[in-house]
Amino acid sequence: MSSVFTKRPTPWQAIRHIAVKLHSAQPLEGQATRWRSLSDVYSSLVQSAAIALHIAQRTARLVYVAMLRTVVQHPLGWPLNQEILCMLMFGILQSRQVPTWRSFFSAVGDLQDWMPVVRQQVTTGTCTSWWIKLPPEAVPKEPKATVNWVFIHGGAFVAGHALMYIGSYAYWLHKLAQQGIACSILSVEYPLAPEHPFPAAVEATAGVIQWLVQQSGETVPYIIGGDSAGGNLTLAALSLLRDQGRLTQPPLALTLLSPVIDMSDNGVFGRGKDKVSSHIDANGYPMGSLSNGSYSAANGVSVAGVVPTAGAANGGLSVRSRSRSRLEDVVQQHEQQYTKQRKAHKHQKHPDIVAAGFSSPYELLKGLVTDAWQWIWAHVSKAGAAAVAARGYFDYLPKSSISDDLHHYLQDPSLLTQPLLSPTYLTDFAGLSQQGMLVVAGGAELMRPDIAAFAARVSAAGVPVQYHEEPNQPHSYMVLGMPHLLRKGSVMV
Repeated sequence: MSSVFTKRPTPWQAIRHIAVKLHSAQPLEGQATRWRSLSDVYSSLVQSAAIALHIAQRTARLVYVAMLRTVVQHPLGWPLNQEILCMLMFGILQSRQVPTWRSFFSAVGDLQDWMPVVRQQVTTGTCTSWWIKLPPEAVPKEPKATVNWVFIHGGAFVAGHALMYIGSYAYWLHKLAQQGIACSILSVEYPLAPEHPFPAAVEATAGVIQWLVQQSGETVPYIIGGDSAGGNLTLAALSLLRDQGRLTQPPLALTLLSPVIDMSDNGVFGRGKDKVSSHIDANGYPMGSLSNGSYSAANGVSVAGVVPTAGAANGGLSVRSRSRSRLEDVVQQHEQQYTKQRKAHKHQKHPDIVAAGFSSPYELLKGLVTDAWQWIWAHVSKAGAAAVAARGYFDYLPKSSISDDLHHYLQDPSLLTQPLLSPTYLTDFAGLSQQGMLVVAGGAELMRPDIAAFAARVSAAGVPVQYHEEPNQPHSYMVLGMPHLLRKGSVMV
């Protein structure tokens, strides 16, 4: 595999590469057709104004922050490069454009492609994965321990790839080697939504675990974990295998880094007036999922095969069987459903504005005022900085955008409290690992309250948990690729 960069790129090379990737982002299949169906001139004007305000807001913030940091330190002590990266990521995620997200994560992976590690692509069940290893000369000659680490990347279930954390992997492997531990990382390339909605990623992750234990030929112990959506898939896949009697060899431990724990209306994304369930309906892409229980039929994955019945026992999932729809039946059903939705949407003023892209101009102006007020409060007092940080102000996850984009992954809001989607609703944590779990969160990340509550709940259930909260840091800080953040993430290794 050829590398995009053979050595660490300069800041200018990094900026240029990211810009090129973002410019080359291609729309998802069906997205262009959807926009062509908007005939209302008012909708076009509103969308143009929203885009203009969005760009102005992001540009203004970048400019004044760069100027301000020459005289005033960031309220949380962040260096300028971390602040700019988080602002850039916030703007990209706020755009609600999946192709843009994917292009950005692809660029981030390219920037770390020069790392001196050995990569080997393997077929792991229904998907592909990558073994990441140190060069032979860097592996401990007489290791005190040998372990495999299965890692599932984040990306809101719709973006990211197995090699985008290659820099973090290299750092972790070297740190473990310094302690006399020989480790290999198996990074999972699970199927992404909206092309492969729930439960495709859960089943694929479960398949990787089974492959490693039963077919890979590996005999050393393994641990498993992931960040953000990857942490969610770790818990979902393990609980699915356990409750179906397929988890023949549980991992030694779990490493959950800023995991998505609660996607329901009770979680951080659903608190307030803007409920998560209000963003989930059936107006997906032409080959998207259906609300009638059949998902990704082309890949042989059915929600009915993994979601519990209404009368499931508290001890775990009661798996029910159901015949899988043939692909042509699914296509026909969805075409009928999609046509019906389009007719209904004609009677709405501008239904596709928020769902397909940016918020309304009013919402963006309101956000700009709120942003300015919180920014001032954070800079004038330590109490103000602590207060806005606790609410996730400095995090790069935009609450409304993440909630709005969950419809790519799931299109049945009644499933939001199912443990395979929101692991905080698991009623039994026993048997998921042999020695417990490590749960890590950033002290300034939006999901911190949900993650801390989950760790406390698992501990109360009698499962060994080590919870670490890094003060003043954002979501998934340990995989952002910056040296000082990698050092702060050393708690894992």
